[in-house]
Amino acid sequence: MPIEFTIDRTRDFTLFTGSGVLTVDDFFGVFDAYSKAGPTRLELYDFREVTESRLSGEGIRTLSMIGLSKSSERIPGSRTALVATSSDAYGLSRMYQLLGELEGVVWDVEVHRTMDAAYASLGLTAPE
Repeated sequence: MPIEFTIDRTRDFTLFTGSGVLTVDDFFGVFDAYSKAGPTRLELYDFREVTESRLSGEGIRTLSMIGLSKSSERIPGSRTALVATSSDAYGLSRMYQLLGELEGVVWDVEVHRTMDAAYASLGLTAPE
């Protein structure tokens, strides 16, 4: 699976790891599995190992709308950090962040280039 996740209930944290080629359908699948597992307050999406994104601007908008529809499942004060090192992945991540803000997503989304910065934005220490 191009996106996998692990949940740390002790820290109320979920780490999503993307790799290879990503499509909108990959996000649909992981969002459904995550909803069933029960969301956490803190999320980090690591896209450093993504080699290609087959997401269009419309695909990003669709993902943003799904996020908005799932707002009721999120815990108050929730935060999401995305890490993207390639320019393409970073640009798409920023588009997701901005669309979420425009559409009224109720949790903070921040985009970073490093894992350390992403963990810090969530108030967590990065594992060594």
